[in-house]
Amino acid sequence: MGAHDSPRTCSNVVDEVTLVDLYDAVRRHARAIGVGTLITTILAALLGWLMTPVYRATVTLAPVDSDATSSVLMRAVGQLGSLASLAGIDIGGGSKNSRHAVAILKSKAFTHSFIEEEGVLYVLYSDLWDAESGRWLVESDEEQPSAQRAFRMFDEKIRTVQVDEDTGLVTLAIEWRDPEIAAAWANRMVAKLNQYARERAINEARRSIEYLEQELKKTNLVGVESVIYRLIETQLNNIMLAEVRDEYAFRIIDPAVAPLPDQFVRPKRVLMVVVAAFLSFACGVFIATVKFLVARSYAVSEIVHDN
Repeated sequence: MGAHDSPRTCSNVVDEVTLVDLYDAVRRHARAIGVGTLITTILAALLGWLMTPVYRATVTLAPVDSDATSSVLMRAVGQLGSLASLAGIDIGGGSKNSRHAVAILKSKAFTHSFIEEEGVLYVLYSDLWDAESGRWLVESDEEQPSAQRAFRMFDEKIRTVQVDEDTGLVTLAIEWRDPEIAAAWANRMVAKLNQYARERAINEARRSIEYLEQELKKTNLVGVESVIYRLIETQLNNIMLAEVRDEYAFRIIDPAVAPLPDQFVRPKRVLMVVVAAFLSFACGVFIATVKFLVARSYAVSEIVHDN
């Protein structure tokens, strides 16, 4: 065989690699692939069983409609819209108030207040908190969980707020290891939000009344006085409404209920087992194929060297 025949021989050897050859290569490693897949599947099932379940409690909310009040204000204000704005009177309408309430629910100030008043910090980091002695089990103050750290964990991993653009309904979801605590946090957060919005509305209405009363003393125009009186009357009605209505910002459509022990959202044990089995089998097939191709490449190089 001449020197010019070597490239052709090498090409013939490479061309002989078929799907049947690859199948035979994988079949020769079938036992190792099967054992590896079985072990990986068992480990995934064991890991899923040992992981602490996480439960989700949800509460469905409907924004309280304030469009009727806004329309009354707009008719009363007329050309004195600037005066109403200076008095801090909001005539934006229900959709604006709804967005405002959702923004408050997600805000740092409101969340920090909720975490502090409900003792959420000690629950989030219960492994570092000694309830009997009332102190943190850390060596230095720098290692002690902070309010900022608690907010980041609560905002990114525990609380979720979704708004349905079609219906306007708001869903607040809390995910935690204890289903009872998750439901309690969800319901308490809504109650606190309504209380926060109610107190804020009352304070703003009182400040608006004080401003309007001062403006009333400065004018002698009957038309302006009439409008100011109507604005004051509206703010007094707002105060009375806020004091008697518990569900001020949101009306609860479906309160949060503690999920049953088997109704956890994480870990997804069946999915973990299926994915682990598939990946393990795929890796076994890939390794067997690579070994076959490497061996074939080595054989080709030997043939070229001999020729």
